[in-house]
Amino acid sequence: MILQYKSCGYRIDFAVIQNGTFIAVEADVPIHFDEFGNYVKRDVEHALRLMRAGWHIERISYVEWEKGAEARRQFIGRVHNTLNPPLNYYS
Repeated sequence: MILQYKSCGYRIDFAVIQNGTFIAVEADVPIHFDEFGNYVKRDVEHALRLMRAGWHIERISYVEWEKGAEARRQFIGRVHNTLNPPLNYYS
């Protein structure tokens, strides 16, 4: 995991790069949201640019983080599953 990784003209909070998979882990504090709880325009543009460049985006908001250990474990599980997708024996 690399802190404050630079890519596409932005800094990614945490970058996880493994076996050709690029995951941008973003920890979003209140300034990332408008008064309605939606991501601000700059964050949307940031995510779109990273996705076009091949990054997977995993975000956790301060609200989700503050829910406690179980919410944090679920988030870490999402990142893990992106790096290690389950095998699909039927494809």
